[in-house]
Amino acid sequence: MQSMRKKGQHGFTLLELMVVIAIIAILAAIAVSQFMTYRTNSIFATAVGDAKNAHTAVIAWKTDNPDVGPFIGETILPRGAGVTYIGATASAGNTIVIAAGLADTGGGTVTVTNPDIPAASVSISADGTVSGTNHKGSAYP
Repeated sequence: MQSMRKKGQHGFTLLELMVVIAIIAILAAIAVSQFMTYRTNSIFATAVGDAKNAHTAVIAWKTDNPDVGPFIGETILPRGAGVTYIGATASAGNTIVIAAGLADTGGGTVTVTNPDIPAASVSISADGTVSGTNHKGSAYP
């Protein structure tokens, strides 16, 4: 019976192939974990940015329209569906809620949440103080 190999031809053993596959799997697990951390951090950063922008938009709107009543409890969905306050648009996935009082009395808050990071929320009070809980469950900032 003739051998399947030609003279001088060498191949990898099963053990060598398994070691290489194991190394690749470990590297992939590390990379995926880091990617998910960066993704969550970026979603939280957009929530903070959306809250600051919405707060500024409400204050600017009230300054421009002092005689018009406030739009209490308005929810701003992604890409500004139903937005009264020009400039208060939500990034994809974020929901902005303007609490009662922010536009009329100076009290209240703007709160941003995202279902991709349910433990996190960002709030900005009337004086511009940012507070909330980040995606790791600790106080922000």
